[in-house]
Amino acid sequence: MIYLCAGPAAIATRNDWLPILQRAIDDADGRWSTEQLLADVEAGKVLVWIVSRDEKIVGVFTVRVIESGVRWILIEDCAGDDLASWIMPALNAVETWARELGATQIVIEGRKGWERMLRPYGYESKRIQAVKRLESIQ
Repeated sequence: MIYLCAGPAAIATRNDWLPILQRAIDDADGRWSTEQLLADVEAGKVLVWIVSRDEKIVGVFTVRVIESGVRWILIEDCAGDDLASWIMPALNAVETWARELGATQIVIEGRKGWERMLRPYGYESKRIQAVKRLESIQ
């Protein structure tokens, strides 16, 4: 089952989904924090999608709806087990939902390895995100 959880309902169930999503947060080089994610979820800025199988959560990903002249969906964080078994139905669910919202595109931010996994589902790399760690000046 794939379902959307938002606002207070998502916050109330965070102990179920946050431990899984924490893997993606921890892998974000400090650019995301658990505290900020929860604040954005509570404020309705971030929506949580949950993938479950046999009443066990196997995947979690977060989305933002962006309004910038056109409406588009940003998938920011994704984590789970046996991703290959649920990524296609999860993407189909998000794409259906996005179309119903009138979104014109979905953008996924993630590690480089996502590029190969997403290509068979019609996603292509359009931009890169280069990161350089800056040492503090003492």
